[in-house]
Amino acid sequence: MEREKGKERNNQRIFTKLLGLQKCPEEKKRACPAYIEKRGRDCWLVDHTLCDTEGQSSAAEKINLCRRCDFYRRANRQGIQIGGKLLMGFGLVLLLTLALGLLSLAQLNAINESYTDLMEHKAANMSKVQGILIRYEKTALDLRGYMLTGNPSYLNAYLVETKRLQRDISELAKHLQSNDERSLHMALQAAHADSEKYAQTVIRFRQNNQMEELTQYLQTSGDIINAVIYAGQALVDEEQRLLNLGK
Repeated sequence: MEREKGKERNNQRIFTKLLGLQKCPEEKKRACPAYIEKRGRDCWLVDHTLCDTEGQSSAAEKINLCRRCDFYRRANRQGIQIGGKLLMGFGLVLLLTLALGLLSLAQLNAINESYTDLMEHKAANMSKVQGILIRYEKTALDLRGYMLTGNPSYLNAYLVETKRLQRDISELAKHLQSNDERSLHMALQAAHADSEKYAQTVIRFRQNNQMEELTQYLQTSGDIINAVIYAGQALVDEEQRLLNLGK
């Protein structure tokens, strides 16, 4: 009930404003369909309003007359202003949403690039270590060939490869970042140093043709060769672990 009274009062206020513009008599105002239907706010959309001396026809037919009405012009100008403000507000929200979307996209691209760089870096490290192990196994075969045959070509091949091996192990240190990686690299270097001492002793015995001493040394020296393999594989495993963790 109160709601209906509120609508009535609002309709009266609108028509009072319209009366001021149109100078409609009270009797004419109350007979107007726009007043009866409580459509004072958009009276130009109501058929058969009484703005002129006689009842007008449909809204479509009377719109040209309405466009010359001060109330129509003011009402529509206000609507355009409100619509413009709403459109501007919507535009700002749209721009903000777009900006946030672009920022999120940039962040995702940065994360993706970072993870790609990480994968490439760790994969490269694993490849380097595996290359070192392959080269080391070749030097071990050359050393074994020299011990068994005394052929200098095996010794020369061993000496060339072991220099490259030492260079690769030293170069690898530049690409390791974590403390665990560096610690495992130091273990690999230590195992390789022990292997070098072992090889020098074996070579000396073989060059001097001290076969009995060589045999005894081989039996008591322990698993020097495989110690390097184990140290290198531990570093490969660490690189794989860090890659899985995304570090």
